[in-house]
Order: sequence, then C-alpha cells, then structure tokens
Amino acid sequence: MLLAEDNEEDVDLWSRALKNAGLPEEKLFIVRDGVEAVDYLAGTGIYEDRSAYPFPQMLLLDLSMPNLGGFEVLEWWRSARRSEKLTVVVLSGSTMREDIDRAHKLGAAAYLSKPAHLVQVRLLAQRALDFMQRSPRGGSLLPAA
Repeated sequence: MLLAEDNEEDVDLWSRALKNAGLPEEKLFIVRDGVEAVDYLAGTGIYEDRSAYPFPQMLLLDLSMPNLGGFEVLEWWRSARRSEKLTVVVLSGSTMREDIDRAHKLGAAAYLSKPAHLVQVRLLAQRALDFMQRSPRGGSLLPAA
C-alpha cells in the first residue's frame, strides 16, 4: 500500500491505524508529495528497484500536497495508460461535491473525507485492508455517490 500524504500527523495516524488493522509495517510505503507519488508509481528515481519498492495494490492519496496535488497525480495516472491496476482511495478534508465528482471521473475508487478521530481512521483503515484482500485490483470501498 502506498500512502501519499504530506501532513506528518496524518501519516502517523494512518500508519498506526493500518498497522493495528493488520497491515505489516514493511507493506506500507509513504511519499510526502505528488512528485514522489508519481515517481513511486512510475518506478523512477529512487523508486526504480521494484524489489525494494513494489508496485502497490492501493494508493491512499491526499488531495492537498506540495509540488503536485492529488488531482494532478490522478490525471497523470489516467494519462499514463500503465498496464498495472491500481485502486486509488482519495483522502481529503474537502466535502465539496465537485471535488468528489472530479476524483471519481479521474479514476478514484473511493473518496473519503479525512476523519477527525482515531477511531474513525482505524475503521477506514480496516475497510481498506479488507477491500484489498477481497478485491485487490478494482472495485469501490463505498457505494457510488
């Protein structure tokens, strides 16, 4: 699983929640901005070694990141026409309908408002892991909006 998140508190929160949900620590890779996310997904730069940086089944993608935002990462992924399948779950503080619609149009499987409480993050982390185990290459975590 790849977590693209620039906020250190959110990184810590999601890391702990995913670990508590059963994701081994060595299966979570973290990038801090959109450029790193693209490099990781493309397998370029420091992420070239796929034995050290395997292609993820799922990307948890923050929309508001420096250098390249989440929407731009989604646009890149969509235009890259890569052969790998990737389930993208957008994490955002925005609940604006146009953001949700745009994320889905760009290929996000789910759009989740960032929860404010650890309990909610733990529940979402467990859902993400359950989803990966049931259907690691597609589908949706939430009903279509």
